[in-house]
Amino acid sequence: MTVRYGSAQSQTGDLYLPPGEGAHPVVVLIHGGFWTAMLDRSQLVPLAHDLVARGYAVWNIDYRGIGESGGGWPGTLVDAAAAVDTLAGLAAGDVPGGQAAADLARRRLDLDRVVAIGHSAGGQLALWLASRPGLPAGAPGSGGRGVPLAAAVSLAGVLDLRAADADELGARFGDPSVPPPAKAPAPARPELAPTLARLTPHGAAAALLGGRADDVPDRYALASPLERLPLGVPQLVVHGSDDTGVSPCSGPDVCHCCPGTGRPGGVRRGPGCGPLRRRRPRPPVLAGSGTPAAGPAQDRGGLSAVRAAWYESTGPASEVLRVGEMEDPQPGPGEVRTRVHASGINHGDVIKRQDWIGYGMAWPRVIPHSDGAGVVDAVGEGVPAARVGERVWCYDAQSYRPFGTAAGYVTVPAEKAVHLPDAVSFEQGACLGISGLTAHRALFMDGPLRDAWVLITGATGAVGRSAVALARRGGARVIATVRRPGPVPGADHVLLADDTLPARVKELTVGRGVDRVLEVAFGAHADTDLEILAVGGVIAAYATDVARPAIPFWQLGFSNVTVHFLGSDDFPAGAKRAAAAELSAAAAAGDLVHPVAHRFALEDIAAAHEAAESGGAGGRVLIVSGP
Repeated sequence: MTVRYGSAQSQTGDLYLPPGEGAHPVVVLIHGGFWTAMLDRSQLVPLAHDLVARGYAVWNIDYRGIGESGGGWPGTLVDAAAAVDTLAGLAAGDVPGGQAAADLARRRLDLDRVVAIGHSAGGQLALWLASRPGLPAGAPGSGGRGVPLAAAVSLAGVLDLRAADADELGARFGDPSVPPPAKAPAPARPELAPTLARLTPHGAAAALLGGRADDVPDRYALASPLERLPLGVPQLVVHGSDDTGVSPCSGPDVCHCCPGTGRPGGVRRGPGCGPLRRRRPRPPVLAGSGTPAAGPAQDRGGLSAVRAAWYESTGPASEVLRVGEMEDPQPGPGEVRTRVHASGINHGDVIKRQDWIGYGMAWPRVIPHSDGAGVVDAVGEGVPAARVGERVWCYDAQSYRPFGTAAGYVTVPAEKAVHLPDAVSFEQGACLGISGLTAHRALFMDGPLRDAWVLITGATGAVGRSAVALARRGGARVIATVRRPGPVPGADHVLLADDTLPARVKELTVGRGVDRVLEVAFGAHADTDLEILAVGGVIAAYATDVARPAIPFWQLGFSNVTVHFLGSDDFPAGAKRAAAAELSAAAAAGDLVHPVAHRFALEDIAAAHEAAESGGAGGRVLIVSGP
């Protein structure tokens, strides 16, 4: 989710939240590029992916840089400080223009555990931010809400600005005649190159601070991390021995300044590393523990890449869905990992990818699909090893989690990997999740159904078919409505959803009406539902044809009708467990069978999504793998 902390285009950051409740430690990512506006925060998106997977909240920021209005002294430093201070607003929910992000972030950001990680020029900003409590009044970055840093990390940072000025580091940056450092990231705004070449004749440090070290020595004293020591918080400086773009800061220079502060400091040199580039992340680490996720998955001789499908922006399936390799996911405490044999596509998966209701991307990368089935091949800490080899179907894989079942492997909490009876295929298992949970909740949230009249609209859809089977097993008298004549297995009566429906329902119920309606198109059917419901009846609506339907309030009120609006992500955990047990039993007994209209390979996921969103598939659409 993107949040603006100022009015300029570059005064922007992306907030990524890991799944799960509780206060998460926060990492502020600060990109490099010699403080220029030619590069942006996209440089650090791969690192954001890895940190979020490890349980950290990530605030990946941009700032006004050299070459754009307000960049340089003091704007670049002021922006970095303002971006960090914006975390206080996000946590409190009072950031103008960022209300949606603030609502999600409230009570989920631990502002006592904020760490800044900066690369190159961002490394200077990260360590400078750590020094803010000691800045004199009136200096850039002093005052404000001042969210304190618990630590700072510099990756190939420019930490001695006087030395950078003496070396004219970054001189004529952007000039095509000056080759960039080897493997340097591609610029986000290459059109600024001529301007930056003109603005950096003596190097980037002079352009940032508005003069050479001898001209504006006070600015260098305020901005150079080496001159701000001791910082008062732990700092880690990481530098590649093969980095030809930025010279490593001297280890003794840093460490000699730290004794006596009670805060450790140090330098680590990494062999063979040059400028920042994409690197495959190490195994996931439990947040704050430094301990690799436990379980048999660690016995496979290291991580391997697996095939997965994902999107990093919302939009049409053919434009945003990608298939490639990702790290083998590792189960955390209380989780299992499943080798996926079938992945089910639901309407919710499609509209998330389309951003149909404008929520945007909750994570930088999403592997879609919450439903799937396969075989457990690894377990995390606290999960019995006996579960390895178990056939399971899973739900909620991409509910408040970034990575779903459209991959070779998926990890989910152990209770959400439900035993799949031997008589039930993986394909049928991949059809049970969202539709079955929704149907069960809609039917039973108001109590038992024995002898109750239940009308199920859209009875040939995924939820409708599940509801018919579960209602019948619960002892209800089931009326199914359809748009075209045809059988609905398990229904006592099948009626056309036309103008004759109210009269026929009254006839079947001897004038009384039905006790419950499961509604797939609340906007279109609200008036009809009112006609067919008994006094004190219930409408359980899980979808609507219009986003803001008109509601016949007084008529519903005079009939004492209860209306439930349902979204499966937030059903109570106990209700989901009860639903899962009944769905497994219904599938094992043959009472619930979903027709499968299309099967696609993972590489054809875009076509699979297009088939699912067409509305005319005539059955479920699945991604299937080997046996």
